Amino acid sequence: MGASAKPPLSDVEAVKRVHRSHAVRDGLLAAIRKGELKPGDPIPSERRLGETFGVSRVSVREALRSLEAMNLVEVHHGRGAFVAEGPDSRFAEPFTEYLELHRDAVIDLLNVRGALDELAAQEAATWYDDDDLMRLRAAQSAFAEAAGREGASAEELMELDVAFHLAIARAAHSNLLLQLESDLHGQLTESRAAMFAPRTRPTDSAAEHATIVDAIARRDPALAREAVVAHIATVRRLIEEGE
Repeated sequence: MGASAKPPLSDVEAVKRVHRSHAVRDGLLAAIRKGELKPGDPIPSERRLGETFGVSRVSVREALRSLEAMNLVEVHHGRGAFVAEGPDSRFAEPFTEYLELHRDAVIDLLNVRGALDELAAQEAATWYDDDDLMRLRAAQSAFAEAAGREGASAEELMELDVAFHLAIARAAHSNLLLQLESDLHGQLTESRAAMFAPRTRPTDSAAEHATIVDAIARRDPALAREAVVAHIATVRRLIEEGE
């Protein structure tokens, strides 16, 4: 069978199932962070979650296992799943524990993300138009404002960080690159929260974002790529050293 042959249906279905599971996980994670689900609260039943997200019970169980591994959910057989009890530490400890368990996999994902981000910045510096630059500067400003605001939630910072990087990918004018970036950033949800745990990291990240935007605005592909390399190197160090 040639290199252009389609993958087996089972592989395609496996990928789709992973994405469905992530949708459930991210939805529950958002509810926990916002306080809509508090420590000790029961998680909706598998049937109800399946109906809400339009997924199978298998996907729901995978999402719950992921949250259980992060110590955010406790599953009691015969009783159901509950939000884990414990003090509100802005989730720094659970996410640190997640990195301890999955550090190698996260670094692998980050290496791939870095390569895509470098290409996106390089292409954006070459192909952006005025609207792209306006959206990019707006995304940069929104993240910087949140990073400098006391009490900004990890969820808000994560969403704005993803929006910034996807704005770069859109400015590259490559649908494939944008799709790959969107998928990969979805895989880094847990680790991204841990990246913002150090007190000064959000403001440091905002400064790195500004450097990337300036390089893109100057239409300097090499400089834009170098700025992304420096940004990703800092993130990688945080993960490797567990700071």
